[in-house]
Amino acid sequence: MISNVQGAIYMVIAMVGVTGNDAAVKLVMQNLDMGMIILIRGIMATTILAVLAWHHRTLGSLRLTLHPLVAIRVVCEFLATITFLTALRNLPLANLSAIFQSLPIMVTVAGALLLGIAVSPRGWLVILIGFAGVLIIVRPGLEGFNQYSVYALASVLCCVGRDLVTRQLPANIPSWPVSLVTAFSVTVAGAMLVPFSPNTAIIQLSDLATLLAAATMMSIGYHMTVMAMRVTNISFVAPFRYTQLVFATTMGYLVFNELPDLPTILGGLLVILAGLYSFYREAQTENRSPALTNLPPKQEIDPAG
Repeated sequence: MISNVQGAIYMVIAMVGVTGNDAAVKLVMQNLDMGMIILIRGIMATTILAVLAWHHRTLGSLRLTLHPLVAIRVVCEFLATITFLTALRNLPLANLSAIFQSLPIMVTVAGALLLGIAVSPRGWLVILIGFAGVLIIVRPGLEGFNQYSVYALASVLCCVGRDLVTRQLPANIPSWPVSLVTAFSVTVAGAMLVPFSPNTAIIQLSDLATLLAAATMMSIGYHMTVMAMRVTNISFVAPFRYTQLVFATTMGYLVFNELPDLPTILGGLLVILAGLYSFYREAQTENRSPALTNLPPKQEIDPAG
């Protein structure tokens, strides 16, 4: 029970960090290109995480991150970053966050298709309802459709891969080195993008200050997500991702004067309701079958029972 509470707290804090990072990055996108943003923010975040890893005496465990699953997680994180920033540049913050509310449901789908997790007919119905909510937000084929929504959906899929891999990491690998290696690797990849950036504008001090704020919030988001995925099962902690929509809508209005339109609000609520019902069914299943609560991580994904 304590681990569940910890996981929930970690995930809410992670969503605050993620939203703060997104807002800060969106601000500097007016002046800097993607590669430069990833590079500068990454250097700052890597430094912050290295100091924290040293403080927690886990730097000596870096060699343990030379694991295939950590490498896969890094690739997923980098691809998620590229596709997300592309979408962030061209979509309102609240709209992008609404699309990302489909992540818990996508994790369930991935668990069924890739890990062979059994999903009940009711579970598939919940997934279809959540997918309908995503379609309402994206509105493919209609005038309101923005092709950059495809990048947002691609980023969601990359995050699904990252989360599933994170849950499968060996218990002897501490979380701080995982966060550190991820930040460093994404930074190196960002450096490789800089020569291909069309805009080489001079970096302003205000941009550096904003990126420092982004790096700090990203570091919080990185590590709290890793911690949340490791202290409890995915199906329990996933619904707490929905707090991001509240944070993103508030931040979008206060910073960018953006308000989501009615279809985005309705679609986001539909996705959230589907996810919350999944959580409810998971809780009911665990209450009926207490012996199942200690199953291996990859058997804990079906949210519908």
